[in-house]
This record gives sequence, C-alpha cells and structure tokens, in this order.
Amino acid sequence: MAAYVLARFDVKGKKLIQGAVYLSMVIPVIGAASSMMWFLNATGLYDNFLGIFILQSGGLGFGQIMLTSFYKGINRAYAEAAYMDGASEWKVFTKIFYPQTKGITMILVIQTFITVWNDFMTGIKGDTTP
Repeated sequence: MAAYVLARFDVKGKKLIQGAVYLSMVIPVIGAASSMMWFLNATGLYDNFLGIFILQSGGLGFGQIMLTSFYKGINRAYAEAAYMDGASEWKVFTKIFYPQTKGITMILVIQTFITVWNDFMTGIKGDTTP
C-alpha cells in the first residue's frame, strides 16, 4: 500500500520516504548486523520465528522500488473510469490496481523466501543431534 501511495499521490514527505528507501539499499547489511543482533537479543526474539519475520518484513528496499515503479506505469484511465462509476479510492486500489500486481508480488515472495532460507546468521538453529 505504501508503494501505491508513493506512486499515485503527492503526499508530504514523499521525497524523504523515497530517499530513506534508497538509503536502505546503499547501507551494507553487514554494517547493521551488530545492531540487528543487539535488538534480537534485547527483545528476546533471537532464535525465534517471530524475530525472523520482523527482520525480513521491513518493506523497504528493492520491493518498494519495484512496486512503486509498477504502480506508476499503470494507466490512470483505469482509475478515472472507476471514479466516474462512483468507486472510492480504496475500491480502486483493491479491485483495479492490487490484482495487477500478483506477478510482482509472487516474485517478491520468492525472493524473500530465498533470502530468509539463506540467512544463517539470524535463522532458527533447530536440533542438530543425529
């Protein structure tokens, strides 16, 4: 939804949010590792599925840029036609724009799954006994 708002509306702080998204991709992940591990230990979320979910569902970065670009590329005529039929902004998003993102959403789900699968630092240890 944040990508939709950034792509379709002129909101206050839009440039700041987009700058934060780009900045989050510039900072190396290893640079945030110590603070990330401190956060997990301090909150009791280390070696926990909830901790992994919180870390990997930030919403910033590549997925945000990809969805924002996709929403910018959709023709505004779809929304204008829905507005003329009396649709609200929520209805336009849920019935017109969001269903068109199924392909990109699946790409992002697969990419996030692979990232979590290959993350040995914050992953669940499990039982290693033979």
